[in-house]
Amino acid sequence: MHKKILSLISVGVLSMSLVACSSGDTEKVDGGNATAVEEKNDSNEETKKEEIVLVDDELAKIVVTEKKVDPFGAGYVVSVENKTDKKIIVQTRDTSVDGTMEEPIFSPEVMPGKKANDMIQFTNITELEGLKNVEGKLVVLDENFTDIKSYDMTLE
Repeated sequence: MHKKILSLISVGVLSMSLVACSSGDTEKVDGGNATAVEEKNDSNEETKKEEIVLVDDELAKIVVTEKKVDPFGAGYVVSVENKTDKKIIVQTRDTSVDGTMEEPIFSPEVMPGKKANDMIQFTNITELEGLKNVEGKLVVLDENFTDIKSYDMTLE
């Protein structure tokens, strides 16, 4: 009986912690090398959406869609599309924010022909205004963590 009550209390506490972590400020990204993309939705309306396309080649398409702050820090929401027939991993390296070296959290694994959404997250930056002059490299790795290709990354 005590185990059932303890289990119910644990589930309640866990549920509340997940709800508490779900809020966060978001803001559309407005700087960088943006490419306008025209999309059609089901009602055949044409809309324009600004995206920052960081990579679009035979390996992957990597696009920043927005800036976001959550309880773990500020960062960029990123969509990664794997255009190969093997699993890839994308990571950041040698990253600086406004001239200061940072170690963001970012390492999505994407299966062949699939997409993944992740966040390049800076745990030392807690406000959107702190995300300026971001420079570094995006590195595509194979499933054995061997570098396949590296790309320069700049976000203003």
